[in-house]
Formats: sequence, structure tokens, C-alpha cells
Amino acid sequence: RTLDLGGDKILPYMDPLPEENPAIGWRAIRIGLDRPGLMRYQLRALVAAGAGRHLRVMFPMVTTVDEMIQARALFDREIARAQNPIEQEGTYPLPEAQLDRFFFKLVVGYSGRQELNTIIERTTKGVVVTPTKVMDGAEILQHQQLVQEVVLAPHVQDYVARLILATHPQGKYAAPATNQYLRWGASPRGAQTVALAAKVAALLGGRYNVSFEDIRRVYLPALRHRVILNFEAEAESVDPDSVLTEILKAVPEKAEEAAA
Repeated sequence: RTLDLGGDKILPYMDPLPEENPAIGWRAIRIGLDRPGLMRYQLRALVAAGAGRHLRVMFPMVTTVDEMIQARALFDREIARAQNPIEQEGTYPLPEAQLDRFFFKLVVGYSGRQELNTIIERTTKGVVVTPTKVMDGAEILQHQQLVQEVVLAPHVQDYVARLILATHPQGKYAAPATNQYLRWGASPRGAQTVALAAKVAALLGGRYNVSFEDIRRVYLPALRHRVILNFEAEAESVDPDSVLTEILKAVPEKAEEAAA
């Protein structure tokens, strides 16, 4: 099985380099190495289809040793993923409507040196940590009301609206990165989340009004799980944060600049 693209089968979004022999061109293994996401998708499908059986994979038109090394590395990666799917064990992807109900999506990396030492200290030496109450239910409701009262000026609120509309593919306010990489944009719940989170950020900063910087500060965690990537983004290994960052750069703070 090979990825049957290249030559006369270039995908619309691809920008192939001029070739002396177009009949060969990207029909070689280079198409998979230039677009590793495409190659990983096919290799993943091949590994899944050949589970429990002898599987042979032929790579098309390898021209250098380095190309073979790169292709084999991608293949070995997908085999290891299939043999040890620890990240997927016992988990099921949530529908988009369910993801939209989560306020933030935080990217949590590995624990650092200090965190690991704290974990070891608390879990291997008999240390008992007694939680203490920091507020009761009534105080939580008061804080929720306080957040609602933080000032969100009309021009800042419009900035939030335009940032959300900029995630809608082929829409009036869509950013270039949106049309290229997104299949679905953020919902009104995303706008509500950005506004409320920015109000909390303002309070934490000792202010009673939301600034543009507060909006930008909460934009990624509020929306990274609310936009859906298209196939091109997945094939290019583009993540939601990269697209949202480009949208932040493309949308001006002032509506007059957006209309100009």
C-alpha cells in the first residue's frame, strides 16, 4: 500500500516545487516526508488493519538512504503507538458539544524537579496533609457575583466578539489561518468563557475593568478545545494553539482597524 498522491494528483492546498519530471515529482517517498501527517495517517491505518497478521509495507521511490531512515522512523513510531497505547487506554473522545462545556483546557506537561520532590515527600514518608477550608458556599456565590460586576467596556467586548467570529471558516471575519486550518469555529459559549475568564484575570490583577491583554491572556485555554481542525491541519501537524495564535495576530484591537 502506498499513498497515491503526487504527479497529477496533488491536493488543492499543496504547493509543489517545480519538477523537471512532473510524472515523478512528489509521487516519490518525499511527499510523505514533506507531509508527515499524511504518512502517519496511512501508516496508522495499515498497522491497525494488519494487527495480528504479517504486514509488508513498500515505500515508493526512495532515492536516498536518509529518506529511508526518515520513513522507517515514522513507521516505527506508529508501531510503538499501536503496541503501547497508554495515552488512549480507557479513554473515549468526547463529542464537540461535550467539550464545549469545559471552561478551560490546560496543557499539563511533566512534573518539574520541585513538583516531583513534593510528590515523593507527601506519598512515601507518611506525611499527612490536612486540607483547610478557604471559603464556604456563600462566599463562592459572592465571588461569582463580583466577577459579573467587573466592567467589560463595549470596545473590549467587541474585541471578544471579533476574536470568536475570526474562528469561523469562510465567515466575514475569518482570519487566513482559519480558512486554511479550521473545520469548525468557536460557539457563543466560547465568547462567554473568554469574557468571564478575562474578568477574573482583571480581578487577579487588582483591576475592576477588563483590558485587551486580559482577553489575550485567556484566549488559548478558553478556545483550544472549542475549535476543530481540518484534515490539512492534521496532515501538517498544526495544533489549535498555533492557529489561535495566528488569529490573535490577525485581529486588531480596534474595530476601525478591522474595517480599514
